[in-house]
Parts: sequence; structure tokens; C-alpha cells
Amino acid sequence: MLGRFTQRWGGSSRVTLVRELPRVHLPLTVVYATTTVALAVLPTATMIANGVLVGRLPAAAGTGVHSDATRAAVAALVLVGVLSVVAWVTESLDSLVREHLARLAARRWDQELMDAVAAPSTVAHLEDPALLDRLEAAAGRTRAGPAQAVAVVGPVLTGVLTGLLALALVARFSVWLALAFLVQAISGRVHWRARFDRITAALFGQGDLHRRSGYLRTLALTAPAAKELRIFGFAGWLRSRFDTEWRHAMAPVWTKMREGWLRSLGLSAAWSALVAIGGWMVVSSAIDGRISLTVAVITLQALMGLDGLGGISDFQHLLAEGADRLPVHHAVVAELRDRAGAEATGGAPVPAGAPNASIRFDNVRFQYPGASTPVLDGFDLEIVAGTSIAIVGVNGAGKTTLVKLLAGLHRPDAGRVLVDGTSLTDLDTAAWQRRVSAIFQDFWRYPLSARANVGLGAPERLDDHAALERAAARAGADVVVAALPHGWDTVLDRQLDGGAELSGGEWQRLALARSLFAVEAGARVLVLDEPTAALDVRAEADIYDRFLDITRGLTSIVISHRFSTVRRADRIVVLDGGRVVEDGNHDTLVARGGHYARMFELQAARYRDDRPFEAEVPA
Repeated sequence: MLGRFTQRWGGSSRVTLVRELPRVHLPLTVVYATTTVALAVLPTATMIANGVLVGRLPAAAGTGVHSDATRAAVAALVLVGVLSVVAWVTESLDSLVREHLARLAARRWDQELMDAVAAPSTVAHLEDPALLDRLEAAAGRTRAGPAQAVAVVGPVLTGVLTGLLALALVARFSVWLALAFLVQAISGRVHWRARFDRITAALFGQGDLHRRSGYLRTLALTAPAAKELRIFGFAGWLRSRFDTEWRHAMAPVWTKMREGWLRSLGLSAAWSALVAIGGWMVVSSAIDGRISLTVAVITLQALMGLDGLGGISDFQHLLAEGADRLPVHHAVVAELRDRAGAEATGGAPVPAGAPNASIRFDNVRFQYPGASTPVLDGFDLEIVAGTSIAIVGVNGAGKTTLVKLLAGLHRPDAGRVLVDGTSLTDLDTAAWQRRVSAIFQDFWRYPLSARANVGLGAPERLDDHAALERAAARAGADVVVAALPHGWDTVLDRQLDGGAELSGGEWQRLALARSLFAVEAGARVLVLDEPTAALDVRAEADIYDRFLDITRGLTSIVISHRFSTVRRADRIVVLDGGRVVEDGNHDTLVARGGHYARMFELQAARYRDDRPFEAEVPA
């Protein structure tokens, strides 16, 4: 039983947690360990000092303040006071150290997760529900994570050490009583640890539901959905849905918490009974004169100090759950690093100026995980370097997927993407991605300064103000920046002090400037996925009047439903059924009377008086 107790109670996850601390901050760990031991020893020393004090009081009673007995009692009282002050100072230091160490550990582990998630050059892992569940488990956002375990591991160990020292004091009174407490403590620890394991496993098994409830909570508490939430009045529905998802996530946990409650109650009752028996034994021994008053007081205090062995505190719950998340954290980090390493294997340097000849899709097939059909199947396309090409097609035709494959964000299930004749999988993917500059339809609006929103297109050149200005001017974003209250240093989030908010079209111009700033830093492929979706007609015309200047010398790929955009491209390809079904320039495709001509006619009809307005190009 003792071996099982050591294995379960010590636990590999707790050992892993303690071993991690010196890597987080060695000096603070040394101080933390010192205060942990000190806070265990000080209560024992105080028990002894209190026993000595009480034991000396009868002899000092009535002897006067200058008697030896009184001086001995006063010395014991001073010792109790000194120990109390030392304990208070140590507790204050311990609290500061463990909280600071916990924050440093949280930063370290969050950075590890951030680096690991960003390490793979593809984004497939971020579309893997199983991995996202493990990330949720590793982070421990529901109640306790590894960082919280750092903050409580000291108090838990202090309780255990205090309990062991108290057990030694009890053993001086009765070895058999001490053994009875030890056996009871081991039985309780085995039971509670097994119970913690079951509860934690249930928590880890509900990652998807926890992510869903967390998403609903974020919707209710943050700005993006606030307007629709109020206009449509679905706040009550959102709260109800959150409650449902949360209850579904917690139902298995509650089930595990109810399991074995009778045994838990029995163990608690047995422990209380053992304390009562021990107290009766001490008191009766003192009354019979078999032990001194000093020994009686020390032993009674020791019985109360055994809670660190037999009692279960909230700190122990937090430690059990938080420490068990750390191996999950390491496993996820290792898995993502392995993925990144596998993707980087054999990556050759990207030739200067690539693409110099072409980018070619050779019989490419790609299907998203969980999808029933492939998005691209037998897809062939060659994009000549230095030319502009427009991609059109209905939603789901594979336009954005094509761009993700070109940028190395996904890898084909079959076939190849070739850059100047070399398969993209044989090149350094990260280096190739620096050659691609893209503005997607769902581009991100960073709550940072205008400078950062543009400069993150090439973060190594954030301080190149002249390049920032050129990129902004080419995108028509210079007027947007000039109108901001603090210019380039204005934070673009009204929820932050001094922040400003932009219109959709203004955000689109900044995103385009960010993409062009990447071109300033050496990107050779410019991808515009619905680049003017949020612009009005005049602003769109302004962008595309300068389109050839923006893309001159670049390989540009435009995805758009607006034919005022695509007709300016050197070449237009139409996607349908995961393949290219038409290829040519605007005039040729209109004359052919196929897919492109029908879509163009539908859109042109909106501007004729003799056709219904609702006629639209298929979205």
C-alpha cells in the first residue's frame, strides 16, 4: 500500500510540476522551497514552545515576577512571540514569491504554447477539433491550470510536511496511535487521488463543449456581437444556450464527483473518530499523571496539525487538476513541434526572386478533414510569374483553398504545387510564405496602432517609416492615417484609451497597405481575396485605376465576385467542381458564352433598367 500511496500521492504530474520550477526562475524557486520548509517547521516549533509555556505556568504562579520559574515562563512566551513574528514574515514572503513565480510560469507556458501553435507552417492543426480540445485541456481555462498549481503546490507541501512533523510528535506519545493515523492518511490519499483522477479525466474529455460554452460567453461579453445581440434581442437565448452547453460539459464531472461519496464520508468520519480517540488518550494520560502538562499540550496541538496528512483542502483540488494539465501541455507542445519538424524536413532555400517562371498546380486534390467531398480534385493551373490572374466561381468552388495551398498553409492530399518546377513541399515553407503577401476577405483587425496594423506585414521593418508611407499611399490608406487623432500612433480600438474606430472600407485599405508593406519587404506574390468587398463604388474604382501600378512586376492573384475587378486582370480562370472549367481574358470568355459570360450577364443586369435588381452573380 505504501508504494501505491507514494506513486499516486506524489504523482508524476506533481513531480513534473516541481521539476519545471527551476527552469522558470531558479532563485525564486530556491526561496519558494525555503519558505515552504520554514512554514512547515515553524508550526511544529510553535507547538513545542506553546507546550513549554503552558507547562511552566503552574510553577510560576504566585512566585513573583523575579522568580526563576517566572523568568522561564517569560522566556517561553518571548519564544512564542518571536516564532509568531517569523511565521508572519515568512508567510508574507512566501505569498509574494509563489504568486510571482506562478505568473512567470504562466508566461513561460503560454509562450511555449504560442510558439508551438505557430511553429507548423500549415494551419491544418488549428482546424483539428481533437487538438483544439487538448489545447483547451492544457491551458486549463475552466478552473485550474498549471500556473495555479504552482501557486498552491507550496501550501500543499507545507501541509504535508507539517503533518509529518506533527505525526512525529504524536509518535513520541504513542507509536501505535501514530501508525493508525499514517494508515488512515494513506487510505484517504489513495481514495482522494483516484477520485481527482476521475474528475480530471471527465473535465479533459469535455474540451469541445467547454470551447463551445466559452465561445458563447465571449459573444455575450465582448463588442463584436453586441450590436446584433441588442437589435435582434437574443441575449436571453445566448445566456440560455451558454447554460445548456456548460451543464452538458459539467454533467460527466458531477457524475464522477458523486461516485464514492459514501466512502469519502466514511473516511472523513474515521479520521475524526481517530482524532477524538487520540485526544481522549492524551487527556486521560495527563489526568493520570503518566505525561506532563507540556507533553499533553504539545501532543494535542500535534493531533490538530495532522490535517495536512488526512484533510483535503481546496488547494489540493487545484493542485491535482492544475498539475495534471502540465503533461497534456508538454504533449501538445511536443506534437506541434514534431509536426513543424516534419514539415521542415528537406526544405531547400527559396531561389532569389521566386517565382521567376511560374507557379503550377499539377493534378492537385484536397479535401478538408471531416468533409464528404474534395474541394479540389484533379486541379491543374499554371500561373505565369509577373502576370495578374483573376479567380472566379461560386462559393465553395475552391478559390480561397487554392490560395491556402499556394501559400503553403495547407498541403495537397495528392498532386503537387510547383514553384519554378520545384515542389513546394521540397522548399523552406516559412521562407516561401515570406514571398507571398495576402489580404484575405476575413482579414484581422488588430487592436494595435495604425503603424502596427500596416507594419506587421513585415515586422522586421516596422521602423521603416518611409516604406510604411509608400505602402499606405499605394493602398489609399494615407488619407485614413492622416485623419486619425494621433496619426500612425493611434490605437485602432475604441475600447482602449485614446483609441479610434475605422469604417469597414478604412480597415480594408489598411489591410491592403499591410499586404503592400510585405511587398516592400520582398514578397513577390500578391493575393487579393475580395480586396474591395467593403469599399464603395468610388473607392473601388480608385483602387483599381491604380491596380496595374500596384501589381507591376508581381505575380498577382485576385479573387472577386465583382467583374469590374476581374476584367482588368491579364487572365481569368473560372472554377467549378474543383477544377478549372474556363480560362482566358474577359473579352474571350464573354464571347464564349459559358460560365463566366452567364455570371457577367447576371451582374450587369443590376445596372439595367429592364432587368430585375435581384438578379445577382451567384455568391
